[in-house]
Amino acid sequence: MQTKQHTLANEYSFEGKGLHTGTYSHITLKPAPCGTGVVFLRTDLGEGKCVKALAENVSSTARSTTISDGEVSVTTIEHLMSALTGMGVDNAFIEIDNIEVPILDGSALPYAREILKDGTVEQEEDRHLSQSPILSKSKMKNPVHGSGSSLPRSLPPTLPSISTQEFSGSRPLIGTWVRILHPR
Repeated sequence: MQTKQHTLANEYSFEGKGLHTGTYSHITLKPAPCGTGVVFLRTDLGEGKCVKALAENVSSTARSTTISDGEVSVTTIEHLMSALTGMGVDNAFIEIDNIEVPILDGSALPYAREILKDGTVEQEEDRHLSQSPILSKSKMKNPVHGSGSSLPRSLPPTLPSISTQEFSGSRPLIGTWVRILHPR
């Protein structure tokens, strides 16, 4: 039995400076329909300017993770993506009015705490490994769908100094990831 996809139960807004560009930006996280994935919408560039948070859209990893699709880029997405993934969010729209996600306190915790207030909403469709914002079948060696919510994964080396990485895990329970990240 596979787990179902999840989206945000509410909208959440954040603002602040980007760590690397120093640009001030506002972001709003919004629920999205099944199968959407995580999509960044650049509101400062006009209607329909977006980039999906997929491995194949990573355009740079110099000091931060940047995703791009044509002329649309968003940088320093890793803390926000960590929060979304850790909280089990499969589908979300992220409206952003500048190129860089606000750094906030330098961790995923502020994003995760806000999501934790309302939790997530289970959606109708099953979650598929190929929809993971972190991994894509095209980047995987022998992708395997696990039973239940566990997904064994194997990533090929991306640099000569990095060997094949293998790991497995289960979909986190809401809040467990936050308590592990920041026990208080």
